[in-house]
Amino acid sequence: MTHQPKMSKGEANIEAAKREFIKQDIQNDSIQIVVLDRDFVFVGRITKLEDEDRTIIDDAHSIRRWGTDAGLGQLSKGPRTETILDPSGTVTIPNRAIVFFIEADPDGWAKVFPPFNNGSAA
Repeated sequence: MTHQPKMSKGEANIEAAKREFIKQDIQNDSIQIVVLDRDFVFVGRITKLEDEDRTIIDDAHSIRRWGTDAGLGQLSKGPRTETILDPSGTVTIPNRAIVFFIEADPDGWAKVFPPFNNGSAA
């Protein structure tokens, strides 16, 4: 078991606010770019675990190279020619490690994350 330093009241309030934000604003199975502490950036389908302090990224890809000329936000519309993605499987992250989310356009990311097949004929 790892020992975690005790948080100040202000830090605890920030963590509680982050947990509440994650619970309210992110739709399950939505494609999100997730920026984590220690410079990790993933993109994938999000599953929030309501009763736990963790988030699952299914079909996750680590964004090794953004390939943008105007910041990470450009990737919300889809990967760029210079973007390098590393398949990472399913990633489970503690919510305290999440810095922020960027909602990704499913159409722009369709080559990486094909839409779910809802059983209808193509």
